[in-house]
Amino acid sequence: MSTLKKDIRALSKDQLMSFFSENGDQAFRGKQVYEWLWKKGVHKFEDMTNLSKDTRQLLEHAPAYLGLGPCGCSNECYPPFFHKFSELRS
Repeated sequence: MSTLKKDIRALSKDQLMSFFSENGDQAFRGKQVYEWLWKKGVHKFEDMTNLSKDTRQLLEHAPAYLGLGPCGCSNECYPPFFHKFSELRS
């Protein structure tokens, strides 16, 4: 049975910082990822070029995802309230 991953964009900056601290990386990585998500609008971890390969691999294997939405374009196709609503259902 596979574990469903949550959209990483649903995490706050503090939650991202905690994730990195708990996984043996530096907390400031959470700020970097947050900027990639919300200021630069990336859709792939591999595009986060100021993160080490190890950090990007950590993100790839984390219980969160970043990538394609239901229509195959990007998560932008979700209604703005979708992620908050989906968290309530989990």
